[in-house]
Amino acid sequence: MLVATGRYNNADPLLKISLGADPSPLQEFEAVIDTGCTGFLSIPAHIAQRLGIVPDHTEQITYADGVTRPCQSAIGFASVGGKIYEGDVAIEEFSIDILLGIDFLRRFKLALFMTSKLILLMDENEVEKMMARNIPSPPSPDLPISSVPPS
Repeated sequence: MLVATGRYNNADPLLKISLGADPSPLQEFEAVIDTGCTGFLSIPAHIAQRLGIVPDHTEQITYADGVTRPCQSAIGFASVGGKIYEGDVAIEEFSIDILLGIDFLRRFKLALFMTSKLILLMDENEVEKMMARNIPSPPSPDLPISSVPPS
């Protein structure tokens, strides 16, 4: 089942999500999908302030450049595809983008598919069912790809 679609802004993959300090009300934003970020969400401080998300602990976040650093964080709520989850929201003083990290995809159980024109998020259970029904097993890792006979 398709949960959400995104778009590209230049090279940045974007997804509309809703955020808040509480499950209701939530405000809609576009977030950059950052699979190199280990966290749930990272938001600029001015957005956290507007939403009433107040830092109350520190969380270690690893970013796409491989750097892990402590970030002021708070519990916040995010919604996509009709589901709402809570998670640690890193609050970045000097950031301009909302980053949606890999923990966000895992928490929402989303499978991410990206092409040159499309960004699709699907329910991971549905993807696993499709794969079990339709996709043949990959070649053995012991067998070089060049040795696989053509279909």
